Amino acid sequence: MKFDFENWPEEKRKKIFILILIFLMSTITLGWLVSLKFSLKAPADQKSDNEWRQISNDVLNFFQKTSDEAQSIKNQIKDSLSTSTVQTAATATIDLSPAELEKLKEKILEKTNN
Repeated sequence: MKFDFENWPEEKRKKIFILILIFLMSTITLGWLVSLKFSLKAPADQKSDNEWRQISNDVLNFFQKTSDEAQSIKNQIKDSLSTSTVQTAATATIDLSPAELEKLKEKILEKTNN
């Protein structure tokens, strides 16, 4: 049985084309919606989701503890470099004998001459 579509009126061919197109698009859309229903469904195994949450929490806790420790170290350094410590270091004297002073003087002169 041979259909001679070329001889049919153009209006009839357009209607048949539109009906076939609507049928195919409806079939594709229906199949997509059915698969979408299953793909959006929550997985039955929540174990992996809980593992990811635990890993995420561990990473966040690690960065928070690191930040806290860095702030603690910063405060300790700030406290150790208080003005009293700096003043003590600036006013401290080094006791050298005259012979040691001469040796230092000679070394300095040697380095400046070279």
